[in-house]
Amino acid sequence: MDLENPTEPTPTYRGAHPMKKTFPTLFALVLVSTIALPAMAQPGPGGRGRRGPPSAQKMKRAEKMVGKALRNKLGLSEDKAKKVESILKKQRASQQKIRGQLRTARQDLGKLFRSDSNDQNAWRSALDKMEKSHKALAQGRDKQFAALKKVLTPKEQAKLLRGLNQLQKRMKARRGQRGQQGMQAPRGRRGQQGQRGQRGQRGQQLGPRKTGRGGPPGGGGPRFGGPGPGFDIGE
Repeated sequence: MDLENPTEPTPTYRGAHPMKKTFPTLFALVLVSTIALPAMAQPGPGGRGRRGPPSAQKMKRAEKMVGKALRNKLGLSEDKAKKVESILKKQRASQQKIRGQLRTARQDLGKLFRSDSNDQNAWRSALDKMEKSHKALAQGRDKQFAALKKVLTPKEQAKLLRGLNQLQKRMKARRGQRGQQGMQAPRGRRGQQGQRGQRGQRGQQLGPRKTGRGGPPGGGGPRFGGPGPGFDIGE
């Protein structure tokens, strides 16, 4: 799962020890992205096609959903649920700051690609920023993961893993439904143009004082036609 876009599917590993390979990745979903679920928090100030940080209201709604899942889906006690929530929130601000730096580095790379720049120092700077941000995110995830392991039992960790898989499937299904609804939605109709044809009627009322371009007096000329709708030339 791409942590910059957590709604992207998580790769499925096959072979020996699948739990060992997938567990840190799925825990990373909780640590970094679940608290700002893109399925609930629509793109922020980043504009269309870009994801900015979620608004405070949507962030609170996401936190509420996570808290409910910890208690109802995972069956954590109130004490454990609060501890987990505290761990998730502890480094959220710093993680968001790092993710912002990563977005900036990617935007810098995009500008370099679009301009086909040969400024090697600029390329190196953007790549270094990306690498530094990725390392900082990984370090933050490791710290939070270690803290969660101290609170949750192995069984609770496994239940969390299963819950994340289910959540991911629901988010994917919801995105599919939204995409189908968007494609099936009717297009807006263009406004009728017939009213502009009434200028011909006005020309008839004014009589010989109004002449069209190359047309008889009072008829509004061949440009707009007669009293009928639209721009039917020659009526």
